[in-house]
Amino acid sequence: MKLTDGKKVIAIELKERGENGWSGDLSKEFFNAGALVHLNTTDAYQVEDVDACIARAEQWRDGAPLPESRLVKCRTFAHGDVLTVFYNGLDTDGLLYYMDQYGDYRISTGDTDAVLAHPIDVADVRWDEERGWMMADGSALPWAE
Repeated sequence: MKLTDGKKVIAIELKERGENGWSGDLSKEFFNAGALVHLNTTDAYQVEDVDACIARAEQWRDGAPLPESRLVKCRTFAHGDVLTVFYNGLDTDGLLYYMDQYGDYRISTGDTDAVLAHPIDVADVRWDEERGWMMADGSALPWAE
C-alpha cells in the first residue's frame, strides 16, 4: 500500500509469519485504508504524517511475541531523493533506485547509472552472479532506449 503526507510517498507492506508461512500484506487493514482518502495522482492514501505511520508499523513489528515473526517492508519515494529499501530496518546493498529532478526513474548499480523505461518494484530485483542485476522472473531490467 502507498501512503503520502504531501511531502513524500512510501510503499509499505506488513506481513506476519504463521504455521503456513508468511501472510499476505496486512497494511491496508493495519492503517484502515477504507477510512483514508485515495489520491489517484500518486496512487497513494493520504495520511497526516508518513513518518508516524512507519513508526507505528515498526512498533507493531517489535511487539511480536517471537523474533522475526513480523516483517515491515518499506520503500520511500521522495522527488529527487534516493529510494531507500529496507527489510526490518536493513538497507539493501549495491542498488540505488531513485527519481531524478526530471521525474525519470533511475537505477545505479555502482558501475551503471541509467534511466529505466518505467517504474519498478525493487523488491522484484535480484542479483545473479553471471548476469548481474535482473528482475526476479529472470528478465532484464527495463532500461529506457
